[in-house]
Amino acid sequence: MKPGTRISEQLWRHLVALISLAVALTSLGYNTWRNEASENNRNQRLVSIEVLRNLGELQQVVYHRHWGMDDEDKGKHAERIVDAIDLVRDDVHALLDDLD
Repeated sequence: MKPGTRISEQLWRHLVALISLAVALTSLGYNTWRNEASENNRNQRLVSIEVLRNLGELQQVVYHRHWGMDDEDKGKHAERIVDAIDLVRDDVHALLDDLD
C-alpha cells in the first residue's frame, strides 16, 4: 500500500472483507441467541416432565392414604394431604413461571 492512500480507497478495496466480517459476526450472534433459547426450552421441558412424574408419585401416595387406610386414620391425615397438594401446586406454578 502506498503511504498516501486515502481511507476511502482502502475501504473500497477491502469492502468484500468488511462485509464478510459483518456477516460472520451477525451469524455468530444469531447462533448464540438461538442456542440459548433452545437450552431454555430444553430445560423447561425436562423440569416439566420431572414435575409431572413427581406429581404422579404424589397422587399415588394420596390415593393410598385416602383409600388404603382405616376410617380412623383418614381423618387424621386428610388435612395434611390437602396441604401437601396445595404446596406442590404452588411450587409447580412458581417453578414453571420462573422458567419463562
